[in-house]
Amino acid sequence: MTSTWEQALTCINVLAADSTGLGGAVIRMRAGPDRDFLTHAIKDRFPNIVRIAPNVDDLHLYGGVNLAGTLATGTLQRQAGILEKPQVICLTMAERCTPTLAARLGTYLDKHRSAVLIAFDEGTDAEEGLPESLSERLAFRIAPEGHAPTSLDGSGTISGPCPVPDDDAIATLTQSAALFGIDSLRPPQMALRVGSVLAGLDKADRVEDRYLSDAAALVYAHRATQVPEDAAEPETPDQPEVADQDEAHAGSSERLPEGDLVVEAVKALLPAHILAGLGPMITGATGQGAGQKRIGNRRGRPLPA
Repeated sequence: MTSTWEQALTCINVLAADSTGLGGAVIRMRAGPDRDFLTHAIKDRFPNIVRIAPNVDDLHLYGGVNLAGTLATGTLQRQAGILEKPQVICLTMAERCTPTLAARLGTYLDKHRSAVLIAFDEGTDAEEGLPESLSERLAFRIAPEGHAPTSLDGSGTISGPCPVPDDDAIATLTQSAALFGIDSLRPPQMALRVGSVLAGLDKADRVEDRYLSDAAALVYAHRATQVPEDAAEPETPDQPEVADQDEAHAGSSERLPEGDLVVEAVKALLPAHILAGLGPMITGATGQGAGQKRIGNRRGRPLPA
């Protein structure tokens, strides 16, 4: 995955192959030809996608009595709700999503784990965006850079069950999430699922390290709250020679962290603005103040009495 457009295609293909437990994706793009190109790619993989807006009412979400149809026919007519069954939903203008709608969609994703939500976020700055309570339930954040390519070829299906990650893979992804300051259990679970689906798309028998690295990069990069420092190798005092070579080899392997490849893969996909915002966490705080100043909701010069 060298370009951001290839990363976007990978996310869409994973959701189309098996979306169980992944929730969906946030697409951070302004309206234009590039987003139209990506929208067509999504419609090709999800032909039955349902489109909703932030002002959708409860009748369309949960269903109920169709008043117009009832009055026209003289018999009780019921309208089916969008959230009654698992399906693919497209939320337009996701930056205007209210906390109430976010809670309802989040409950829907928790109930129907195979459902998919594609949220198109057109926010102009970092403060505008999908509510955190809902975006946390979506595995991917797609924000392609540059212009769209001429074509996005490539899709795949999974013929059989996906390979199950082993205990080492679980430990690696969990520890890597902690290194990047991710304190929720959802991202490691999503990354494990993505790695399993990527292995299934390649018809692999096991979830190899490269699938774990790609999965962690796609799920962790936009959730990172800190960047792990490159730990310098500590100077060890002179120790007596180990007679048993197996014990010496075991001791040296313990000093090498298992998740180095995963950590480097996530670092490579960290956006520039995230790295800039996490700069103080990399170098460490050196100020001598009493703490961060409290920021209130009042701005400007106070008015006179």
